[in-house]
Amino acid sequence: MPISRPTKHHPYPDREIDCQQAIERAFQDLMANATAAGWDPAEAAEAIEQLALADRWTRNDIAAIAAYRLLDDLVAARQNHD
Repeated sequence: MPISRPTKHHPYPDREIDCQQAIERAFQDLMANATAAGWDPAEAAEAIEQLALADRWTRNDIAAIAAYRLLDDLVAARQNHD
């Protein structure tokens, strides 16, 4: 099942709610597949939560690494300029 797009390309009130509604069917399908495979619903929900947290941490780490690299480049450029 396709997931609907945001109603606008920029941040807007209730964008997070729109996203939740857009992915709810996919989430329900994932939960149904997990329980059909023998996983307890609580286990499946916990696994999904942990995957979401790991994804967020990874994205934050990537952003932090990019920021530090930019700072390193700026410091190096300043040192070369002086």
